[in-house]
Amino acid sequence: TTYTLPAKEEVNATTNISVAMTAPTNKTGTLRGNWRMSTAAGQFFGDEVYVVVVVGGSAATSTTYP
Repeated sequence: TTYTLPAKEEVNATTNISVAMTAPTNKTGTLRGNWRMSTAAGQFFGDEVYVVVVVGGSAATSTTYP
């Protein structure tokens, strides 16, 4: 899913972005999702970030950056 920031951000600005996630009901184990920011023209920039979710068992673990 693409998310477009509601306003232009200045260079080196910090913005909080929330992502709602739902664990799959038909799969267990460790799942990983990767994201990378891009400009309106599609040019990628910055570091890739990811989340790791463990589905099943008694606990979930998430990581928002390497």
